[in-house]
Formats: sequence, structure tokens, C-alpha cells
Amino acid sequence: MHTTAHVNNVLEFGANDLGFSIRMLSMGIGKFVHAVDPLAPENSGHDRLASHQLMITDYLSEIGPKFDLVIARHTMEHISNPLDLLRLLQARITNDSVIIMEFPNLASIVKGFRGDAFFHQHYHYFDLSSVMTLAAELGMELIGHRLNHRGSNGGSIMVALKRSKVMGLRPERIATATAFGTRHPMDRAMGFVKFQSIFRQQMSVIAGAISLNSPVFGLGAGLMLPVLDYHLGGAVQELGTVLDDDPAKHGTSYSNLRVQIRSPASFRFPEVFNLLITSTENLRVLSKRSDELGASKIISLSIT
Repeated sequence: MHTTAHVNNVLEFGANDLGFSIRMLSMGIGKFVHAVDPLAPENSGHDRLASHQLMITDYLSEIGPKFDLVIARHTMEHISNPLDLLRLLQARITNDSVIIMEFPNLASIVKGFRGDAFFHQHYHYFDLSSVMTLAAELGMELIGHRLNHRGSNGGSIMVALKRSKVMGLRPERIATATAFGTRHPMDRAMGFVKFQSIFRQQMSVIAGAISLNSPVFGLGAGLMLPVLDYHLGGAVQELGTVLDDDPAKHGTSYSNLRVQIRSPASFRFPEVFNLLITSTENLRVLSKRSDELGASKIISLSIT
């Protein structure tokens, strides 16, 4: 495995606004970074950073450099066929290259009953078992992983893969792949139907609490708010106002939600009011903030 001192070419796909690619260069990771995203800025402003406005499959189909390090953060869950993509990627890596990927962790989502983390932009949900299966299919091996139970979408998992130096599949990896192909261990542990039932009950309780405790305002104008509104049957839009401490969000709204975002600093609170935590990625922080604002009641998903 390369140390950062020996990493020449780095590929980040799903690079978004290039923020992470720029950060890698500032940390001395890689001598040159190729950032791939159809919506990435055309001009990176850095002479060691090339921005490519392409789909990753189109980019990998072109002739280009070999990569020592590949990064994909919260991207693979948006890819319709990750196995095909990773096979394309194998033509652009060496035996010592490392692929690091981060995505929502299915085990964390289920454990926390975070049904709001499931939404239509995701094709897939991964956990350690499915990643090992994917690696086995590719002749690669998992060389490390890390769980972030407070990561986005209910918790995330970061994995590092490289080409396996062992010819064929190891027995334990064959066993893992076989078990995954017949019945997922998570389904044996609790059953997905049970998970759905508990989450729906939570949504029903929250929607009822909103209707019974007027006035209720939202707290936290997160990106997942429209998804929460969907699961609550439109109840978030009944609030009218969502509070957020980011001054840049004051006076703005959502294109698909009828709510106004207001700063608590400029909002006139009634004597008695209640708050719904509307940024489910920040339950603990916003629960404390609700107390600071003087909410009579706090309505939220369970804090685990």
C-alpha cells in the first residue's frame, strides 16, 4: 500500500464542488488530483487539480493515467450498477492502488430505525457483508473499514479495497458471498418488515404530535427535510416556519416545500411554542438547541 508520500495520481469521483479534492491537496495527499462530476466547476483554480464534467463511466472509458488512490464519498449508492463501474475502474489502477469509498451503512440505518434515510436518489444500501461480497466478485480484498454511527443518512461506513494477491477467492469470502446470496444476515437478525413497521409507527406518532401541539415550528433546515416531509405525509409543510442558525439560510425556502426558513435570532417566538427537529442528521445537537430556545415540547425521532 502506498504511503501518502508515494501517491502520485488521485481520482475522486462524485467530486461535487471540488471541496474535498482541494482539501486533499492542502493535506499533501497526491501530487495531482482528477476530480470527476458532471456538475463540478470547470475551473478548479489549482494547477494540480483537473476538473472533469463527465459521468464517471464515461471518464473511465477514455484513455488516461493510472491512479494510486481512488476516493468516492457518498457516490456508490447513486450508481445503478456498482459492480460494472468498479470493473471499469480496475483498468485504471495498479496492484498497489487503494480504493476508499464511503456510503450510508445499512446496519446503522436499521439499528436506529432511520427510515427517513431511504429515498429515491439511492439505488443501493451497503453494509460490511455486502461490501465483502462485492470485493469477492472483483477479486479484491477489504483491507480496512471504519464505522461512523453519526454519519449522514443514519450512519456511514468507510471501506478500503485493493486487488487481492491471493489467486481465487478465500474460503471465508466464498462463505460470505453465499450467505449474502441466499439470505442477508440482517434479515435473519430482525426482519426488514419489523423495521418498516416501527418506523411507520414513529411517523404516525410525530404527525399526531404536530397536529395536537400548535404552534409547532421546525428546527434545522437540512437537505433531507423534503424526505422527512414525504414520510410524514406533508406534515412538515403545515409548520410554515423552519428555524436554522445559519444566517445564510434566513429568508430562503425550498423549491419543493411550502416553508420559510428563519433565523432564531430574528424570529418572534410566542410565549408557548413547540419544536419539531427537522434535521434528522443532527438530533442530539438540535435537541440541546431546542432547550436553549425555550421550547415547551420537543418532537423528534428517537435519539439513539
